[in-house]
Amino acid sequence: MNWTSEEHFVTSFVGMLMNSHHSDNFYVLREVKTSYGRPDVVVIEYDQDKLNDRRRRIPISKNLFTKECAYVMAFLTYRRWVKISNLQKFLNCSHSQIKNVIQILNLHGLILHRDDCIRAKPIRENLVIKRLCTYEAKLFKWKDAIEQAERHLWFTGDSYVLLPEYKQSLLNEVSTECRRRGVGLTLFDLKENNLCINVRSAETGIKNSPFLWIINELFITGEITNDKGIQTGYFSN
Repeated sequence: MNWTSEEHFVTSFVGMLMNSHHSDNFYVLREVKTSYGRPDVVVIEYDQDKLNDRRRRIPISKNLFTKECAYVMAFLTYRRWVKISNLQKFLNCSHSQIKNVIQILNLHGLILHRDDCIRAKPIRENLVIKRLCTYEAKLFKWKDAIEQAERHLWFTGDSYVLLPEYKQSLLNEVSTECRRRGVGLTLFDLKENNLCINVRSAETGIKNSPFLWIINELFITGEITNDKGIQTGYFSN
């Protein structure tokens, strides 16, 4: 198919995803700002039961979660008890600032207290996100797409380059470079209604990162919907 633009290509791809995804529990976001890179498409799969449980336990009507909160959650997750004074040093912030962060984390129901220490609740209770899959789309500049897809490996193992059908000789070169960089390769042909994963990403699954916790808590407060992107201001290039 002759695509009129990359925008046309990405829009058609997203439309196909919305109509054919294997699960109902997913969101598709476009042009998502992170602290390093801006993926064209992010597919977020989540656990509906956990989402409902978090919302029942913590009825928050407005998202209070800040960038500092996200960094603290990434720091606390998988750790045991951490002294608040050490956490303050980690953030390099004032006593009032760390107090505010802890208050927000309490409101979101994410942490436990013991004397002058805190820890994150078990990740199985806190995290509703199951998978983050990113796509960098290009019609011609596949080397740029690979470089951009590689940037997203800091928060997900599922980072893919999205291309139209290429000639086999060029496809072999692209596939080799994707494998070398650890990113996946997906080919999309709307005319044939075909989505082919030509190369699997070297890793899979989400990674504990501040961006993960930003996304997670936006789900809890209901601020992510399929008809808008994320405009949090927390992570901008």
